[in-house]
Amino acid sequence: MRTTRKMAAVIGELAAQRQFSLTTPDRSLVLYNEPFTRLVIGVEAPYLVSVAHRPITLPHQDPVSDPDMLFYTGDPAAWVPVEITLITGSYQQAAVLEDGQISGIFPRALADLVSFADLWAQNLRDQGWLADATSLDPADA
Repeated sequence: MRTTRKMAAVIGELAAQRQFSLTTPDRSLVLYNEPFTRLVIGVEAPYLVSVAHRPITLPHQDPVSDPDMLFYTGDPAAWVPVEITLITGSYQQAAVLEDGQISGIFPRALADLVSFADLWAQNLRDQGWLADATSLDPADA
């Protein structure tokens, strides 16, 4: 099964720098790195981590993330991209989850999402998120 070691490494490093647990559900880490859109890392459930760029929202508006990816993190060093949602309304699913485990894979979609996640991980490195990002209070997300 294809995985993204690059995204696992970048998000793992960001979390470690801020002593943020990627295994404790219902927590989020919000990072800001001007001029880029905020990066929000959320632990949705055991072994499920979301990574999204989320713009600042105005009152009475829901935040729209772009992109917003969900990863299965059963192997902390090699994440499986489960799904992606884009601002255009595009949605792609690469894996099916049942009871917190992967029960099915769509190989072509998985290959696409791994490629995208690897590219995004490299962009995060190139944009200086590891060196320059500051943490925000999740309430400000």
